[in-house]
Amino acid sequence: MAISLEFTLKRQDFEESLMIYTQSKPYLRYLGILLTYILLILFGFLAFLKVYALINNDIYFLKRVDQSLLISAGFVLFCNLRVWHKAMTWFMWKVAPFLKEPVFVQIEDSGFSYKNAVMKSEIEWSAVQQVLESNQVFFILHKLKASYTLPKRSFTPEDMNEFKQILAANTIQIERK
Repeated sequence: MAISLEFTLKRQDFEESLMIYTQSKPYLRYLGILLTYILLILFGFLAFLKVYALINNDIYFLKRVDQSLLISAGFVLFCNLRVWHKAMTWFMWKVAPFLKEPVFVQIEDSGFSYKNAVMKSEIEWSAVQQVLESNQVFFILHKLKASYTLPKRSFTPEDMNEFKQILAANTIQIERK
């Protein structure tokens, strides 16, 4: 039996897919943690320099420290994954209008087809590396690093059960993110 889905991605679906992808990659998580610690140490050092400049009444040095704090705050915002996801979503929504076009998905026992305005893919379940699940979407990651987003709102309760049964029959675990 086949499941037919038709949906249009919402901006929130795309953003959630980015978050899921980032969370699924340990090196990206660890890099985020490392950058957070480095930036905390940098802020601590700059705060120390600011106190030093205030105690010594060094206006020139104080201005330089303030500039460094401002630049560091920009790095913190840039390195913040939530801000990065929002910025990337905004950018992709501007430069890739096909993301707003209807998507047609046919899910079968042997695999699934995913068709939108610019591509049509037919994927066998054996080529799927991971299926990740969040509150709003299923994120299917192909072994060749292509990815497919299936919003949960596009499934009926019966389709959702059948989808999970098809994945289980193909020994694909759904990872909750």
